[in-house]
Amino acid sequence: MSEIEKYTGVLKPLNFIAVKNDLKKKGLIDLAPDFTYASGKLAALLYKEEIERALKTPSFDGFQLLQLQDFPGQGTALVGLLNAFGNLKV
Repeated sequence: MSEIEKYTGVLKPLNFIAVKNDLKKKGLIDLAPDFTYASGKLAALLYKEEIERALKTPSFDGFQLLQLQDFPGQGTALVGLLNAFGNLKV
C-alpha cells in the first residue's frame, strides 16, 4: 500500500486501493507492512528454492523465471522481488 502515492500518471493502482480498503474494513490495516514483508520474504525463499533445486538436478538444461519485477498493467502480477518501481520489497 505504500506504493499508492507513487502512481502519479494515468495508471491508477486500483488493486492496491481495493486491498487497502478491505484491510481497513477488517481492522487489519496496521498489519499491512508485515503482510507485505512476509509475502516478499516468501517469494524470495521460493525463488531461491526453485533455482537451487534446478541447479542440483542432473541433466537439467536450464530454467526460466518470471520477471523479477512486478507488472502493474493489464491486470496485476505481483510476482517479483522488486515492486513496479524497481525497489526491493524485502
